[in-house]
Amino acid sequence: MELRDLFEHSIVGTEEGTIIATARFNKEHPVYLGHFPGAPVTPGVCQLRLIRAIVSEVLGKPLVLGSARDIKFLSMHNPFDDEELSVEISYRQNGDAVEVNATLADGERKVLKLNGEYRDGYGL
Repeated sequence: MELRDLFEHSIVGTEEGTIIATARFNKEHPVYLGHFPGAPVTPGVCQLRLIRAIVSEVLGKPLVLGSARDIKFLSMHNPFDDEELSVEISYRQNGDAVEVNATLADGERKVLKLNGEYRDGYGL
């Protein structure tokens, strides 16, 4: 099993500068065996990878996180307890960069907030 098997997402809607999606993390993925045994928690870097995947898909190009002015992990995500997360992303192009504000949530409970900037990943 590879890291790309960790989650699946569906884009529910897009408008200029806004993306609404849902995501499910694969609770059987080996990453949860080590993070943490008996109390699985989705690593923050995997949550950030989800946001990058969604924005890259909508914009049709690979992106890398260039900077993050603010990342807040507000609560833990256990895929056995919270099977589906909602994803809300607002973005805007700023030259070569894509400025992103994103939230992952389980219902009303926010899991992650990101205020960052992605850059074109073609050159990497």
